[in-house]
Amino acid sequence: MPCDFGAMVDEDRALIDRRIFSDPEVYAAEMERIFRRCWLLLGHESELVNNNDFFTTWMGEDPIIVARSADGKIRAFLNLCRHRGGTVCRVDRGNARSFLCPYHGWSFANDGSLKGVPALDVGYHNKLELSEWGLIEVAQLAVYKGLIFATWDKQAVSLVEYLGDMAWYLDCLLDRLDGGTELVTGTRRWIVPCNWKHAAENFIGDTYHGAFTHGSVYKVPGLGMDGTRPMDRTEGYQASPGNGHGVGLWLAPEDDCGPGYGHLAGVDTYLATVADEVRRRLGDVRADRVRPVHGTVFPNFSIEFPFASIHIWHPRGPNRTEVRDLTIVDKNVPQAVKDILRHHCMLRQGPAGTWEQDDMDNWAQVTGSASQTTSRKVMANYQMGRGFEFRKDFLPGLLDNKLSDINQRAMYARWRELMIEPTEDERKLVKRAHVMDVHPERVELAVLEDETVEVD
Repeated sequence: MPCDFGAMVDEDRALIDRRIFSDPEVYAAEMERIFRRCWLLLGHESELVNNNDFFTTWMGEDPIIVARSADGKIRAFLNLCRHRGGTVCRVDRGNARSFLCPYHGWSFANDGSLKGVPALDVGYHNKLELSEWGLIEVAQLAVYKGLIFATWDKQAVSLVEYLGDMAWYLDCLLDRLDGGTELVTGTRRWIVPCNWKHAAENFIGDTYHGAFTHGSVYKVPGLGMDGTRPMDRTEGYQASPGNGHGVGLWLAPEDDCGPGYGHLAGVDTYLATVADEVRRRLGDVRADRVRPVHGTVFPNFSIEFPFASIHIWHPRGPNRTEVRDLTIVDKNVPQAVKDILRHHCMLRQGPAGTWEQDDMDNWAQVTGSASQTTSRKVMANYQMGRGFEFRKDFLPGLLDNKLSDINQRAMYARWRELMIEPTEDERKLVKRAHVMDVHPERVELAVLEDETVEVD
């Protein structure tokens, strides 16, 4: 039976059909309806320091080349030869002026243009228009304070509009000090046997699991929250800033606040020395009171603020997710501070991370149960905090306490919205059917030039 995507998320009762985590039809539709429409994080500008630098990544299941071409411009292309569909770049990163398909030898400059075709004279009789067969470029690419995003949707809103109020929270990490941010330690990649949404929703707002899932970690000195400032009077919130994004944060009281994460002693000590600069850039509330902890930019970009960790959840099927994990630091902080953040990120995250191992086990288990014959018929409960949301005039977004499911509900409401919205191809089919019904004499025109057909 075909999936009714709209019925799978019951917003009124905050219940979710667990088939969305395992059904192949749902997964295939997500690739078209979500991953081709949304702005997706590709990486960071610091991965492309020099002209001709490149790295490879994914947008949904589509392989992507991100390159700073010879003119200094950052571009992103589908990693696919226009001839037979071979992969033209088969390494993670490097520096190259061109990419060569090893199948038939077509070569492409790093600006996407097709430059060389073997046997162009004998095989194609010099009739192949090279300008028509370059690499497929993303519809839009934009950089937000070092982070590179792209979308396949030509009609998508700007990246700044897409991020909306979530940018206010992202800036607590991205725009804290002059010089911006950079990545350190390269990239960690591994496969988790789970649905990508379980990982995204865990980071968007699931503080509820911390004391139970990570209880043993909290007991080990150096692995828990070991900051210099006590947090017993700090309040915890989930903030839902719109568009399916979400962030969890701590808010220090006005009479007991100050610079720092409130988590990492060495980092807090340094930030105290640059407090004036942070206040100048972010204002008093974000500099002294707000401590973002975890968040997700819909659909698949998650961040752990104190531990300097960025996760990109690349879907690899209903039951598999490839993780691209990066460590992000302020560029102009001392190397000793960068080393503290690198150490904490490596210790906690990754396939051997003290925290990540716990999470991955949970995600694998709930993904597995979503595939089982009887278990998948049981609706998932996202009702915590429903009806108790509120606002504060100095914090963007709809709020609830730290344990609430508010951000997960917002994430799946956005998921539902995109899944039921007709795709461009579906709109064209409806348009053609209408033209054929109302103006049968214009059927040929409707098929060939449906973008320009206008009917009453």
